[in-house]
Amino acid sequence: MNISERLDRRDLLRSAGQVGAGLIGAGALAAMTASPVAASSSDNNGDDTQHGIVGAWIDDVTPNGTVGVPHQVITLYTPGGGVSGEGNLDGRSVYGVWAQTGDREFAITFLGYAFTPQGALAGTLKVRIKATLGPGNDHMTGQALVAFSQDGTTFFPTGTTTFTSRRIKVEPI
Repeated sequence: MNISERLDRRDLLRSAGQVGAGLIGAGALAAMTASPVAASSSDNNGDDTQHGIVGAWIDDVTPNGTVGVPHQVITLYTPGGGVSGEGNLDGRSVYGVWAQTGDREFAITFLGYAFTPQGALAGTLKVRIKATLGPGNDHMTGQALVAFSQDGTTFFPTGTTTFTSRRIKVEPI
């Protein structure tokens, strides 16, 4: 962003809330290691429901309050605690980590860049998620906190969301 393109706090909050809402999918910086229980071996019959959180998911995200709109995110959780995602509002990618924090409970943190409508870097979004894996391991629910930082170090809250996720399963042709 050049000096003549200044954003006021309201524009930044609005932009961060809309972009941040798009980054939630699903969604832990506070807990950096994955549980071995969450990444069991494949049974080779196309049924990924035994892998805990590991796998690909479609997240239906509902922002709370007036910031953001309902949207979807596709997320991929890897063994060892990695996660990446892409939202259908703006197509931006996010990357992060996940960790098992309890029985069927997970903490997830995404980071992603936010941009002005003109395409200039506006700052960094952080999405912190608390998720619960449902029976059968094929759906998750949870809540998230979205924060924004212009300098990448000091984050301030911009909103909250809830979500439901469903596992993407193999569909033979």
